[in-house]
Amino acid sequence: MPFVQMLSRNFLSCFCVLVSSLGLLVPSGRAEHSHTQPTTVTISVRTIQATDPTHHHSNDTEKSPALHLASSLQDLEARLSNLPFSNFQLIASKEETLTLKKKNSLQLPNGQSLTFRPVYLEDRKIGLWLDWRDKDGSEILNTRVHFDSNDAVLTGTDCAADAGLILAIKAVPVGN
Repeated sequence: MPFVQMLSRNFLSCFCVLVSSLGLLVPSGRAEHSHTQPTTVTISVRTIQATDPTHHHSNDTEKSPALHLASSLQDLEARLSNLPFSNFQLIASKEETLTLKKKNSLQLPNGQSLTFRPVYLEDRKIGLWLDWRDKDGSEILNTRVHFDSNDAVLTGTDCAADAGLILAIKAVPVGN
């Protein structure tokens, strides 16, 4: 690499670090609107047991088996019907109200834990950090999700050969 290219690349890296450390960069416009945005959210987590695998694929000509789900899960019917199970039962539901950036942990009914932190809330969009651990403390999922606060995000894992565990997570702004 020619010296001039190397010098300009290093200068750009140093400049970005300097500007960032001085607080001159505003990520995604969030900081400039923070005074008008809610700073508290209610997080609800529904733990759902999925059973009766269907093993159907979108190109199958056979009709999918009938979907059986608890009445408390009707709002998720369209998305649950796309999963390879036909029976869905709500096994737990918890709700917590948190301020942005505050971390909280929930114990799930099967001994697993879910730690989450609302990272930002902007124009009804929420950024949420999730850390889902099994009962031995091994990581199942550690990620950030970004979604519309009017909707629930679904994540899940197999918990047996013929069953799965699904978390439906929703974050709703509280006041203004």
